[in-house]
Order: sequence, then C-alpha cells, then structure tokens
Amino acid sequence: MNFALLGNDSTFIPLVQAIATHGEHKLTIAVNADALMGEISQCSPSTRFSDKWDDFVSNKNTDAVIVAGHDEGTLTIAKQAAAAGRMLLLYPRMHREIAVYYELALIHDDTGVLLFPWFQDRFDSRVRKAKELLSSGSIGEVVRFQFDEELSGDEGLYLNGGQIDDALMQDVDLIRYLGGEYNQVTSVRSGETEDGISLQNVSLAGGEVAEATIQVKVATSTPKRALTIVGQQGTIELNLSGDESAVTVTEGEDVSRPTIPTNDPLPDVLDRFQQAAQGNIVAPNWADAIRAYEIVEATARSLRRRRTIDLHFESTSERSLFKTQMTAVGCGLLLLTLLMMLGLLGLGTFLDPSDSVESKAAAAGFIVRTEEFVDEQSRDSIQFTEKVDQIAIRMQKVNASVLIEQSSSDETDRSRREKLIQQLGDRGVQDAEQRVLVAEIRGDAARTIMRIARVAWMLPLIVFLLLQILIVITKPATPANQ
Repeated sequence: MNFALLGNDSTFIPLVQAIATHGEHKLTIAVNADALMGEISQCSPSTRFSDKWDDFVSNKNTDAVIVAGHDEGTLTIAKQAAAAGRMLLLYPRMHREIAVYYELALIHDDTGVLLFPWFQDRFDSRVRKAKELLSSGSIGEVVRFQFDEELSGDEGLYLNGGQIDDALMQDVDLIRYLGGEYNQVTSVRSGETEDGISLQNVSLAGGEVAEATIQVKVATSTPKRALTIVGQQGTIELNLSGDESAVTVTEGEDVSRPTIPTNDPLPDVLDRFQQAAQGNIVAPNWADAIRAYEIVEATARSLRRRRTIDLHFESTSERSLFKTQMTAVGCGLLLLTLLMMLGLLGLGTFLDPSDSVESKAAAAGFIVRTEEFVDEQSRDSIQFTEKVDQIAIRMQKVNASVLIEQSSSDETDRSRREKLIQQLGDRGVQDAEQRVLVAEIRGDAARTIMRIARVAWMLPLIVFLLLQILIVITKPATPANQ
C-alpha cells in the first residue's frame, strides 16, 4: 500500500519507520513535512517531498494519507483528500474542532472512504492481555477502573489544557475499549493557576458499566501511565510506561505476573489498517474517535458548569446524520423565510401599488397608456374616443384619478394631459383639471415582480417540508412484538 504523509507532527515518525521496514507498504510522498525531512529521508530515502497538496490527491498511486498535523490548513487538505477517495489514518487530538470529526463522518457516509483513528493502546500487548483476562472472568465482575497518568509539565510544575485533553483522548478510548460505553462525565481540577494545571480528575459513569476514574497530574520524575482494574474477585494492574511487571493479577492472596511477549504495536496498526481497507469490520473505527472526543469535550463543559454532564449517544449512521442535516437545514430555512418576509415587505412598499392612486385608477379603468394616444385620422382614434366616453361617465360615479402613463418627454406629457382634460371637459366633467394626472405606471411589472417574490419566499420552505417525507420513508420498520 502506498502512503502519503501530510503535515510535520513528529509523533508519526515511528509509524513512518514501520512503513519503511514493512514489505508491503511504502511512503511515496510527504507534503508540507519540511520539519521532518531529515528523519524521513534517513528511514525512507525514496520518499519524495512536496509543498503541493494536490500531488497526492490527484495521484491515483496514493492509496492512503497519514494526517500528521492538526492545523486548519492540514485538516482542510485532509477533508479534500477524503472526498477524493483517499483513505485517512489520523492520530486523534483534541486540538481538532468537533465539526472536523462530523464533517469527515459525513464524507465517509457519502463516499465510503476509510477513516482510521490511531488509538495506540489498543495495539499494546499488555492491554490485549488485560482484555483477555477480563473476558475470561478471572477477577469476576469489574467494579472500578482507576487510570493514573503523570505527564511532564512546563518547567516541571504545571500542565496546560491541551496536554491534558490530548492525554485524555487516548485514556478515554482505553477505558471504553475495556469497560464499555459511558454517558456521564464529571471533571474537577486542582492546583489551577494562571501558569497552568497541576492535577485533573475525570469520573466516568454509565448504566451498566463499572465506574472509571482518570487522574492526570504533573510528573514528579519520569512520566507514568498505570491502569488498575478492580473486580469482585481480584485486581489487574497494568503498567503502561515500562516493560517490567507490565501486568499484575491479584486473586485473593495469590499474585501472578503473566508473561507477555513484548511487541512493536506499529506493524499491527498497519495490518489492521490494511484489513479495514479490504472491507473487513475492524476496531477502532471513526465512531470510536467521535465518542472519545465527545467524552473529552464533556470534561470541559463539566469544568465550566461545575456539574456532571449527561451524554446521549446514538449510533453514527446515515439516517442519524441525515436527520441532523435536515434539522440544521430546516432551522436555516425558517430563519431565511423570516428574513425574506421582511425583505418582501420592504419590496412591496416600493413596488406593490395596492391601496395607492394607481390601484384605484386601475380598478376603475382610468389608466390611459402611451400607445392609446393616436392621431385623430387613425382608425384607433375611434377606440380612444370610446374609452374617453367611458371614463367621463364613470368619473361621475367613482372618486378616482385618471392616470396618463408617463413618457420620456415632459412636453409630450403636458400636451396629452391638456388634450385629455379638454375632451373630458367637453363631456361635462367639471373637475378634470384636478383629477387627470401624469404618472409612472408600475402596475404590470410590479405585480409580476411581487408574484415572483412571493413564490421565491415560500418555495424553499415548501420543498423542505415535502422532503420530510423522506424521514418517514427511511424509518426502520418496527418489529411486531414491540
């Protein structure tokens, strides 16, 4: 499999080395990875370097992209690569906005492209041994998980929020992998100053899973990671920061340390990725990344609100994403309809002749168009004379002005007005001078524009409401026994 590297995160150098030594994989190109050029060239001399992201998006020889960065530019390129059908391997970090995870999930549902999160603990032989012991029931039903992590802080005194959140992404996934789904999150910090944080506790709970506590603090010496699993019949202790006594199992008074062959997890990462690329269902998947992110994001909300946060998960499916999109579109259309209504009211003020002099004249038939003024010798003069006769009769009964359509010449307009006033006066209309006006006739064009505007105002909302039928069509059938 041909890989491309996007970004300059040094976390991925061991993975690049694993690709270089793997017989079936190859790193063909590195984009925007100038900071890693020396290390990459040393382990993979044939790798080509480029600063043009479309080099691997348009290159069909590139099968997958390793996203080694979390800045906005790198993530934008990653989304474009996924949309173009390139598989992605990412290291989940909290620096990425949750919208990025959901956008990639939408691309996955649309194109079926593989999105593979690299949760490193899942490929550790010590964690796999613990999973095996839990599955065998060697310590009985699990009562509690206790995860302790010590990180190197700034000047050895404090941690920043980004460090803690990135560590929690991996820790939370490990707890989920061993314990199950959690939907209640409580987080508390201690020793927080302007310089940073010295300790953060996160408590996880769920309906049918054992409670879990994660403690992240500043390391007093070297960084450490340790997980203690307490069961009704014993405990399992995992030392994830060293090889000696990596797993300790205590059953009553018996203490055992099963032999665990040390393994390099990176070839397993590549093999699992290749299995997923071949269409096999493997874990972790992108839903695991979203779940971990939502739990860690909930810790920040818990800190702000100083209370437990309840999470309500539902499976990330095409249907749920469709409903989310339709809800967002519906809210947007409702707001757009309101704004368009205000615009329509403003447009009507200028264009709609309703309740105006023009509308009354149009209703009474008192509008004389430019083309109706003809020479007396013309055959059409008879029709014009008949219209003037009708106007003169109606003016005795209807209180409306007579409007002459304005032309491009003021002199012509005055002449036509005087002519019409004279003819109406000859027919006995006493107030023709006051009631005959020259005006711009907007009626036909204005009414057409207003009709189009009214349709444009309501059409998007009507179409959206009709599309709601799709929700009913896509609703799964309910079993008869429910």
